[in-house]
Amino acid sequence: MLRDLIVHEEIVISRVASQVWPYILAPNTWKMGPVLEHSHGFTGRCGELFAAVSPGSSQTLFYAQNVEVCPSKRRTIKLLRDDRNTLLGYASWCLRESEGTTTVTYDVYVQALESLEACEVMTDGTAAKELTDSGPSRFLQELQNLKRLVEHGQTLRASKTDDSSILSVGNSTDA
Repeated sequence: MLRDLIVHEEIVISRVASQVWPYILAPNTWKMGPVLEHSHGFTGRCGELFAAVSPGSSQTLFYAQNVEVCPSKRRTIKLLRDDRNTLLGYASWCLRESEGTTTVTYDVYVQALESLEACEVMTDGTAAKELTDSGPSRFLQELQNLKRLVEHGQTLRASKTDDSSILSVGNSTDA
């Protein structure tokens, strides 16, 4: 049986959109659940493909692909059961800046199988039903994590290791 997960959450962050945007491109720093690992494509661009894996695991649960990337404005990812074909849904973050603050809107539209045996998507070992039952509070909590990271002076630093970009969180006072 298919079940819809439709979530609309938003939060106001006391920073300009350009300070929030790097975190939208690096959701592993604030989101819960599976980690998005770069699979192929140009980093931060439309078409970039990610494998979603449970933390500490190499098993791919699903794939995500950038389908809309408008810097400091909007990022939309397509969620796929496999690396090219079966559409599960979409997740989108929209940033609206006004007078030094940014409203981040987080919309998720996913259709998933309820049965754990049939489909493990979105969380490590959790049936889609559990996610749909607890989803909205989880997504708001993720936005609260984002707000804390951005507002409390933590910055993202990019470094290059073996031709792959790695973003890490650190205090803005770090040199």
